[in-house]
Amino acid sequence: MKPLLIFCFLITQLISAQKVVVDSVRYKEDYRKVRLYLPDNYQTNQLPLLVMLDGQNLFDEHTSYSGEWNVDESIASFPENKQSIVIAIDHGNELRMEELTPFENEKYGGGGAENFLLWIMEKALPETIAKFELKINRNKIAIAGSSLGGLFAYYAAIQHPNFFQSAGIFSPSFWWSKKSFQLIDQIEGIKNQHYFFAAGTEEGKDMLIDMKSMHDLTLRKGATVTYLEEKGAQHNEAQWRATFLTFYHVWINDL
Repeated sequence: MKPLLIFCFLITQLISAQKVVVDSVRYKEDYRKVRLYLPDNYQTNQLPLLVMLDGQNLFDEHTSYSGEWNVDESIASFPENKQSIVIAIDHGNELRMEELTPFENEKYGGGGAENFLLWIMEKALPETIAKFELKINRNKIAIAGSSLGGLFAYYAAIQHPNFFQSAGIFSPSFWWSKKSFQLIDQIEGIKNQHYFFAAGTEEGKDMLIDMKSMHDLTLRKGATVTYLEEKGAQHNEAQWRATFLTFYHVWINDL
């Protein structure tokens, strides 16, 4: 496990957003919004890419569920050479449980994550990258999400380790299915990946038990892992806003 280093100078002041663009991509019989954070130098430099779920909650308080993550302000607080492009996919409201869960739950259903993931990888990302003429460093692509989005991010990373080199897994809903724990047993080839697990101590003991178990399984498979329990934090945007900055610092600096 990597030691978690938090540098105070990173959080002393959040800088105003550089550029957030809202676009849409055809999804089934409709369109799905994608939200992009574009640093000032995105047109001239090859940059890392961070793919995120639940785009409504990341940049704008007015579209968020209960407060935004300040993703744009957080990334803008880093030097220009440490900023990444963000492509955030909106959730499908009533379709969210179906789209973000890789397995069916006896009570809640779901299990459509693989189809949603393939749409992201094969249509949403390529079309968005081409439309905005983005220059992506293919060796530095991460995916991140919270709750069911954390479960989805973990699933995406272990299923496609050559595409996603890192994953930010915030308060993951591993309780959704025991198959999540069985899946990692069958996975190989994640030794070059980094997984960042984070949850609050006030989310319930089952959250921390499940996350620690998955952390241990992932570590045994050879991946590099960071583990963070945020003291007093609950299952909400306020926690994810705070821990996102730490995740980004760890990811962008290869810690």
